[in-house]
Amino acid sequence: MKVLETIGNYSLLNREKTLFLCSKRTPIELYEYVFRWTDSLTERNCIACFNSTEMESEVLKALLVAKIPTVLFVMNRFSDVNNIQIRTALQEKRMAIVVLKRDESQGRGLTPRLRNEYVFSVCQHVVCGYVNKNGSVFGLLAGRNDVVKLIDDKETLMAAEPSSRYERWTVAQDKELLRVFYADMGIHAIHKQLHRTYTAVYERIRSITQPEELLKGREFEDLVLSMFDIQEGGMLALQEWQGDKSQGMIQPEITATQISYSVMTKKHLP
Repeated sequence: MKVLETIGNYSLLNREKTLFLCSKRTPIELYEYVFRWTDSLTERNCIACFNSTEMESEVLKALLVAKIPTVLFVMNRFSDVNNIQIRTALQEKRMAIVVLKRDESQGRGLTPRLRNEYVFSVCQHVVCGYVNKNGSVFGLLAGRNDVVKLIDDKETLMAAEPSSRYERWTVAQDKELLRVFYADMGIHAIHKQLHRTYTAVYERIRSITQPEELLKGREFEDLVLSMFDIQEGGMLALQEWQGDKSQGMIQPEITATQISYSVMTKKHLP
């Protein structure tokens, strides 16, 4: 496994590191047990992690908010360049991002195994959250005695966080949720500030925010637009942008509303 580049504080790679692992599709009712562990960490710790699943993403956010030194491993390129918490952690030199070379374009074949073996080789400890017995993490940990498991299937599942019952969210709470959510602080920070269950927070986020896929699509559109010198009266103009969007003073010359009105008018002409 080849390292393409290291972004941020390279010296963190020389520290004693604990690798955090977690299976995909971790039940949200079990988030509490994982975040008890993140809350127990201090600046003396150094945590290595991935950011390829929802649980890993939330743990990464919790680590950065708590200012825990973090080493993030990504494949081929680092793409989350607009993440506020990552940008701050890099500026404060408490984060390193290690970009590893992907051998297959879709990450199939040997790449996942080689990645995991490499990261295991540079970490001294392993902490695992939820382990799906039918998933790849279960096989990866087979035969290892140096793994701390945060969740015991039998005992923990019985004591898991109860499903949320409906409770009205006030406007003030929604504003606080959105402020924390768009600051990339994660579900754990919202849970602590608003004293709601993780399930309730997760459901509320889904109901009042745009899906992550749409947000990433909009970020890409903004990036493309920033690559052109579009000014009022200039050589270039933005003719149309689906969804009546704008960026600062840049607005499309034709909006979706105008298009709809034009189509409706033509349709109703005698």
